[in-house]
Amino acid sequence: MGASQCKGCRGADPTTDTVKVNLAGSGTLLTDAEAGKTSPKVQTLDQAKIAEEEERERQRLEAEAARAREEEERLLREDEEKKRLAAEAKAEQERLAKEEAEKKAKDAEAEAEALRKKEEVQRQAEAKSLQEAQEVVNKFVKAKGFKGATTPKTSMMKTTYPIHVAASEKKAEVVIALLRCGADKTTKNSAGRTALELAQKLNNKGSHDAVIAALQ
Repeated sequence: MGASQCKGCRGADPTTDTVKVNLAGSGTLLTDAEAGKTSPKVQTLDQAKIAEEEERERQRLEAEAARAREEEERLLREDEEKKRLAAEAKAEQERLAKEEAEKKAKDAEAEAEALRKKEEVQRQAEAKSLQEAQEVVNKFVKAKGFKGATTPKTSMMKTTYPIHVAASEKKAEVVIALLRCGADKTTKNSAGRTALELAQKLNNKGSHDAVIAALQ
């Protein structure tokens, strides 16, 4: 076979060879170089599509950012609401605790005042009772010739005390008054008897029972 080749057998030469392109529906054949070129109208459509996609992406990002801000604001509001409710609950607890403390203090003060009044009434009753007892004693010792509730009297070598005389005379009220005014029921007369022992000796069918009860 010779050095020369037929045209149908030669290799393709991109610098010289061309490809015909049939534009659909136009019946016009274009070379590959002509087909590679984009018309201004197609470029405008592509740019519009790109711009539209970019706008949609921008809007999507803005929407996401807006949702993120709304979520952040919602969480912030929830946190502030929780803090507010917690502060209100704490304030309410402090108010209730203060009211309870004030109530306890008031109750304690009222109880102390009631106790003070009760003690004052008792003191006044005691003072009145002691005064009445002293009047009974004064009247008795004066009538019997004694100088005081605890002062003995000696007559005909016999020593006796106001409480012995009151016991022997069955005067239970006087015995009680003498004890209130300081008389000692363990004191013995010259016979060596206490007022109780003397009353028991003189007791006849219960005649001195009230005196004995006062001295026991």
